[in-house]
Amino acid sequence: KGGKGVATYLGVILALSNKFFLIFIIAWISLSLLFRFASLSSMISTLIVFLYAYFYEINNNILILFIFFVMILFTHKENILRLKNSTENKIKL
Repeated sequence: KGGKGVATYLGVILALSNKFFLIFIIAWISLSLLFRFASLSSMISTLIVFLYAYFYEINNNILILFIFFVMILFTHKENILRLKNSTENKIKL
């Protein structure tokens, strides 16, 4: 149903850097436990990886990470509307 785009993103960032992958996973788990929304956790974690690369890494990955961030935001537009309307499904633990 969902998650294929984020799974692809995870594969790409794992190929780029183990550090990016770990940052995403730690951020995603932390945000999921805090807010209980998988979509929100994915979007914010993607932003965190991009910002980390922008401020702390000197390499050519910044553009691809920004493109992925924008793509993930675009593909989550329905989730954003549901979050805004308080109708998004929460993660059940």
